[in-house]
Amino acid sequence: MQTMLRFPTRLALVALALGVAADLLFYRRALGISLPLFVMLGLGLLIWRARAEERPPALANLWLGAAALLFALLVAVRANMALTALNLCACAALLFLQAMSFRSEPIGALSTGQLLVRGLLTSLEMIFLPAALFADAASRLPAGGERIRALAPVGRGVVLAAPVLATFTLLLAGADSVFASFVAAVLNIQLPFDAAEVLGHGMFVGAFAWACAGGMLVALHDRPAPSYEELPAEGVTRPLRAAELRGGWRPIGAIEALTVLVAVDVLFGGFMLVQAAYLFGGLDTLQRTGMTYAEYARRGFFELLAVACMSLGLLWLLALLTRRDTPGRRRAFNAACGLMTALVLGLLASAFQRMLLYQAAYGFTQLRIYTLSFMVWLALVLVLFMAALLRDRPRLFTFGGFVSALVCLATLNLANPDVLIVRENIARYQASGDLDARYLARLSADAAPALVASLGALGDEERAIITDALKGQLAQIEQIEAESGWPAWHLGRQAAKQAIERAVP
Repeated sequence: MQTMLRFPTRLALVALALGVAADLLFYRRALGISLPLFVMLGLGLLIWRARAEERPPALANLWLGAAALLFALLVAVRANMALTALNLCACAALLFLQAMSFRSEPIGALSTGQLLVRGLLTSLEMIFLPAALFADAASRLPAGGERIRALAPVGRGVVLAAPVLATFTLLLAGADSVFASFVAAVLNIQLPFDAAEVLGHGMFVGAFAWACAGGMLVALHDRPAPSYEELPAEGVTRPLRAAELRGGWRPIGAIEALTVLVAVDVLFGGFMLVQAAYLFGGLDTLQRTGMTYAEYARRGFFELLAVACMSLGLLWLLALLTRRDTPGRRRAFNAACGLMTALVLGLLASAFQRMLLYQAAYGFTQLRIYTLSFMVWLALVLVLFMAALLRDRPRLFTFGGFVSALVCLATLNLANPDVLIVRENIARYQASGDLDARYLARLSADAAPALVASLGALGDEERAIITDALKGQLAQIEQIEAESGWPAWHLGRQAAKQAIERAVP
């Protein structure tokens, strides 16, 4: 099996080197500076191999790798588990997109369908192509090609024989105790090394080497941009407008879509009329209705959020599948979608108001901050949808939604949710005397400097709870440093350690 690369052996060695680097940086270690170092190393080696293979990258898509490195750095800055998970997902998604579009047209120029199809194909290529690379690299070893081809059937036979031998051995051991004792003796042979540990390291290196090889192979593939300038029709080549091509298969007629949109608009409009009297009533509204904060905030909040998400999906599907073959129908469809978007934004405003009241009554938590952030992003995506629909540029919605999600996540990292929670809840405590100190004690190391700064404003009971938590956090940070070493260096944990050591005896 041959690849199209000039130097497949070198690329295979690069992938193996990255696998070894991943083992040194990540295996049984906490994440820290190790992740941005690995991402930087991988991107640097990819660009180096691209130059060696004379397959330069598309400059318009290199921002994806830079953004991936940014979120990898944020993993080494924020200790909040939820933010860390989101940053890891963003980093992985950006690296995947960088590999997928390394030599292709700007990713923002791809339609939703093209992104989905290319993403699926890229996933399959990353899974299967490394086998071809390593086989090709092995066959090019000096005087090794013929030997490897001769041993290949033996290797396949060993793989097939392993489960058969294991099954028969278990059955025979169960049938004869003497044979079973010999099997046990063989299995209990004391090796000069920990076989399980060696196997774990080997699997870790192999998995990362395979993934890196797949990503680099996909990135170095030639992906010519499809040309839609001409399409043969009835024996004659005729121009095909891009708008016609974008239309694709649209099974829903304009009248059917308008019926759905108008019906939903009427429903949402009725709901907003009912809510108009108290949508933004706030505390006065609660006093008149006799409802508690919790009842008001919880009643329908998640239902409203679910309706907003489903409405966005409905709008997107109708825009994708509805035939709008006349200017009048396009205007009518756009107007109905615009009205629905405005009403959904009103629903989001109602849900946002409920959550603000809940936070005012019970304080800030991570879930409440993330929920508010998600609603802000959802409102932004709705606006992007309408802009894309009115300008007839669907890529503005898909690409803009993705970029806006990255911007919102970066803003959330900059805001530092745990510090925000501490400051707002301490301010609320000074005003009302209410504080859930045990919740603050469960926050990540990001909150430690703010907690240390607030100790003087706390009562004796709350101070004791926070102080005990900070001591435990310091011990945990020191344990991570001792077990993981320098690859786990983390800015948030270091700031927490220094703050705690200065303030807590």
